Amino acid sequence: MLTAVAGIAGVIFLCWLVFTLAVNALPFFVGLSVAMLAFNGGAGTAVAAALGVAATALTLIAGRAFFAVSTSRAIRVPVAALFAVPAAIAGYHVAYGLVGISEAAEVWRQAVGVVCAFVTAAASWWRMIDSTKTI
Repeated sequence: MLTAVAGIAGVIFLCWLVFTLAVNALPFFVGLSVAMLAFNGGAGTAVAAALGVAATALTLIAGRAFFAVSTSRAIRVPVAALFAVPAAIAGYHVAYGLVGISEAAEVWRQAVGVVCAFVTAAASWWRMIDSTKTI
């Protein structure tokens, strides 16, 4: 009984974490890509990590500032989509993996993954819109 409660609490915590960090999927991807490029280009570990953190911060700040400054929907929709699409991909893979732990059928893994992808994209979209109120 205690194991089931702990498992459910763990899944709830992971879902909360995915939705909280969903808007940061694009900056994380950009930062990780820059760090890997720098490291593979011959930079040291510390320099590559610093470049990755700087790229992550720059992407997040630039995206939020650009979204906050623009008033045209034609500009805001693609910017929000740039942040929502990687979040949807991350949400799909998290849900697909978590349902896979339960050894559910492939159809259910796909269904839950797709639903979670849409929910995560919506959460990221909403957080992007909501973040402009603080800038």
